[in-house]
Amino acid sequence: MNIRRRFVVSGIVLAFIAAACGESEPADVATLNPEVSPPASTETGEPSPNAPPTDPSEWATTILGESGVDAGVEATAGPNGVQVVMSSTESGLTAWFDAGGGFEPATIGPATSTVSVSVAAVEAVADGFIAAVNESDSFIPQVWFSTDGSGWTQLDTPGIDRPAEVTSLSSLGEGAVIAGALRVGVQPNTGPFEPVIWRSEDLLAWTEVDLGPRTAGTVSGITATPTAEIGRAHV
Repeated sequence: MNIRRRFVVSGIVLAFIAAACGESEPADVATLNPEVSPPASTETGEPSPNAPPTDPSEWATTILGESGVDAGVEATAGPNGVQVVMSSTESGLTAWFDAGGGFEPATIGPATSTVSVSVAAVEAVADGFIAAVNESDSFIPQVWFSTDGSGWTQLDTPGIDRPAEVTSLSSLGEGAVIAGALRVGVQPNTGPFEPVIWRSEDLLAWTEVDLGPRTAGTVSGITATPTAEIGRAHV
């Protein structure tokens, strides 16, 4: 039986799906710029046939570097045009950034754990970029920050202190919201799961949003807007 529930959460549009089914299939990923950006025009002024596409309906593939088998790839762009791509390998996170001259490898700082990490989402915020990362050691989600995409630092996240699987995040300008599922079983790696959202106004301290009575499931996606306060759950 499906029950649809609508509710209000300040500043957040969200939808979560509760089901006893398996994990969804990963989506295919494409990135925009070529590995070595060709000139936009020839010496005669004619458009280069190998120039990056400017039509948003056209796509080009970029081979950036190594990533883990079946590792997710997340990408975003900041208001200043910087593009950021993040993935993971067997030894931890890996990332690239493009500030206008083509993609370059980013520096990844020390981490509390690099055991089977996977990137859930990357977003631009007012002062740079943040990434939400899952790991299979403590199962406590990690949050990473970069001012310009070139170097990443793991943040302390007081308030995010329970085993969980993060699925998405959304910028609040100076802060962000992170969504996913709490791992509430005795063995965190096997579930069961309950929906969860954390919110921070400054990326320094995080508060778990009160979702009311919970059912088994996960918050599958979240978007913050200046005024929208509508959510929908399927249980």
